Amino acid sequence: MLGFKTLVGKALYGLGCVVAAVVMLVSGVAYYGTRAVNSPGTSPNLSGGPSTGPMNILIIGLESRTYWDGTSVDHHIGVVTHIGTAADGNGGNAANTLILLHIFAGGRKAVGFSIPRDAYVPMVGTMGLGASPSKIDNAYGYAMAQ
Repeated sequence: MLGFKTLVGKALYGLGCVVAAVVMLVSGVAYYGTRAVNSPGTSPNLSGGPSTGPMNILIIGLESRTYWDGTSVDHHIGVVTHIGTAADGNGGNAANTLILLHIFAGGRKAVGFSIPRDAYVPMVGTMGLGASPSKIDNAYGYAMAQ
């Protein structure tokens, strides 16, 4: 029959083995996770490959009184930033800045064109407006609502 000290010693040894195995498992997961995050990937842009060609990018600066999930900005933030809230009727999602950026192939200078936010354009396919004109800065809010 084993003594009490022997049983406690074997239990502690077994517990030590389990802890060592957990530490090794966590270390391995952390190592491979860190390696995957720090890996540059296989993108041709990262490896110095050829350009993908010309590209057009629309840059939109939004005036919004809501968070991304649609909830209103809290009253304190609205007061501090002087934006009001969606509840006071001054809310919404309107594009205050619209810039069309063209990036040429071959590394030439990019060109940007600012679109006036008060320009009237037809809202075809937006909120059932058909070809009715509206300010272009409302298009984002209409599309988001739709």
